Amino acid sequence: MNWYEVEAEIDFFGKTTELIQAENREDCELIALHLISKKFKCPKKIINVIFCRKIPK
Repeated sequence: MNWYEVEAEIDFFGKTTELIQAENREDCELIALHLISKKFKCPKKIINVIFCRKIPK
């Protein structure tokens, strides 16, 4: 499992950065969407992932 830094923009709320542990980039983006939607209590369709980068070990 790798660590990823995900930056997302949420309509009406602004930008947020999350650290996510996942197997690959696609899983990371899905996990980030789920966690951010729960955190801000908003639908996933208003969340835009700006970038997702793997954090080196």
